[in-house]
Amino acid sequence: MKKILKIQLLKDVSGQNYIGVNFNTNTEDANGGSLNPFIKFFLDEIPDAGAMHNKLLERNHNKLHATLFNVMECKQTESVWQCVGEDVTDIKFIGVGSISKDNKVTYYIVIESDKLNALRQQYGYANKHFHITIGYNVSDLFHAAKDKNTLIA
Repeated sequence: MKKILKIQLLKDVSGQNYIGVNFNTNTEDANGGSLNPFIKFFLDEIPDAGAMHNKLLERNHNKLHATLFNVMECKQTESVWQCVGEDVTDIKFIGVGSISKDNKVTYYIVIESDKLNALRQQYGYANKHFHITIGYNVSDLFHAAKDKNTLIA
């Protein structure tokens, strides 16, 4: 039986609402895999990963998530709130990726979901490279796509 995840209202660090999907390390994807091996790789193989992961968890109130519609998109298109509560059963965990700029680095798990991209298209937005951020050293980076081309494992 496929794991059913729910699209949820999320809050950023300044209390602004946006829409996404929450995960925990035991969450199963559409193929029955969990986040555990990806988190383990990150913590075991990347220097200072524990501190980077803790920084992320502190920012996100001990939760991992993927963003479907960011704060700005939610403000621009109020009808996106209609998708909150919908089921998602097709999320697939792909691998650990990383981007960097200057002295900053961000690590994440690349994920795929046709359902999430269909929802973005339904509300007039382009497809997105979905990911679950798992750590960063200074601050989260947003300057580049967090997709399969950035996989390190």
